[in-house]
Amino acid sequence: MHPMDLRGLSPAPVTAFTRDGEVDYAANTRIAKWLASMDGVKSLVILGHAGEGTFLTEEERLKLIRIYVEAVNGEIPIIAGSSTMEIFGQLLRFSGGQEVLRLIAAAALVWSGLSIVGILPKIRRLDGGIMGMIGQMPAAISGSFNASAPLVAGICWGLAPCAMVYNALMTAMLTGSMAGGALFMTGFGLATIPAVAAVAAGAVMLTGSRTARWLGPALRRGAGLTLAAIGVLSATFPAASLASLCLG
Repeated sequence: MHPMDLRGLSPAPVTAFTRDGEVDYAANTRIAKWLASMDGVKSLVILGHAGEGTFLTEEERLKLIRIYVEAVNGEIPIIAGSSTMEIFGQLLRFSGGQEVLRLIAAAALVWSGLSIVGILPKIRRLDGGIMGMIGQMPAAISGSFNASAPLVAGICWGLAPCAMVYNALMTAMLTGSMAGGALFMTGFGLATIPAVAAVAAGAVMLTGSRTARWLGPALRRGAGLTLAAIGVLSATFPAASLASLCLG
């Protein structure tokens, strides 16, 4: 048996689903063949974080591995992911804990939304001890780094793992050229500007002395009610139903 030569690219593709939330095996076959046809690709890593491996059934995982192996026709290895989170997820599903956690998360969203509106007490009254510890962290950092503390904190935050950014980088790499990758990442960066600008503008509007008196409270109520509505939807519909709602 010859050792595998993995010097090159080993993409970790996403798993394609239908609008109904079922695994789209035909689409996954096309993805496997497309990736395997690229120069420099030495293996495919499936059922990892981006591949939703922890959320598929055992039957779905085995079938997905089988269609990938058949699609590449032995040209490159298929590396199937497995993790302790998969075991944890199975325990949650079988014990009913996943449903309990879903309802707790939904209740937290509803409470947060209604507390923003002013109907329920602020959450900080419940977690004041934790927030107090977090509030002391900037002072501790400033004591160690003085004026450089914001810069150091920003660098640490920037280096924090972000699956969305890493997936974008992988997609940029798969364009096959420096220009194509740069163009894709430019589009990815530009697409974040509206959301970031909206958050910044919203913060200014909520704290500005002129607008806070009339627009600020209305925005807070709208944001709070929207958040509470999302919590109600999360408690009413399972995740799969919400996904099909968004897609169709």
